[in-house]
Amino acid sequence: MLQKLAPVLFVLACAAFVLLPKIIASDSQEPVHETEVRVPLTNLSWGDTIQLQAFYADCGEFGGHLERIKVFLPESSPEGPPVAVLLLDSTNCEIDPKQHLLFMAQQVNLSVSQQYNVEEYMRELLVYGQQKFPSVNASNGFSASLYSQEMGVKMVDIRVSDTRFTFDGFSRLRQSLFIKSLPRHK
Repeated sequence: MLQKLAPVLFVLACAAFVLLPKIIASDSQEPVHETEVRVPLTNLSWGDTIQLQAFYADCGEFGGHLERIKVFLPESSPEGPPVAVLLLDSTNCEIDPKQHLLFMAQQVNLSVSQQYNVEEYMRELLVYGQQKFPSVNASNGFSASLYSQEMGVKMVDIRVSDTRFTFDGFSRLRQSLFIKSLPRHK
């Protein structure tokens, strides 16, 4: 019996030897308040792309227009802040996705607060998408995707059909990232 108990007692003695001084020292010192500074979008690697997309059903079940925001680390400075590019649709009321021609409207380097806005939008979209909506042909559609170049796959894919036409998260995000003079869609 003592042969089986000896290794357990040895481990406990070693643990007490290591942990006891730390416990005693921490009781005698004033509590240290550590503030952890979390940087948004830190898991974004070079070659990864966050794609946020809105499809507005301007023409009911007969189509509408697309808006897309892409967030990525630029090749020229992968250690710098992420870049956001706003792509706007050149056509309206097209059902066939192949007919949508997107052009670059703006590009900005994202500040830390803007990076938080991107993260908050993705959380908001995920929560909004968990609601039950009636099924209809005409709806606004929103998606958030993360493409990993290293893995060669889509890591995140959130898709929401807004049949109530009440989700305004994309337009609020767009306004927070890009110049306010651009037209706003609901």
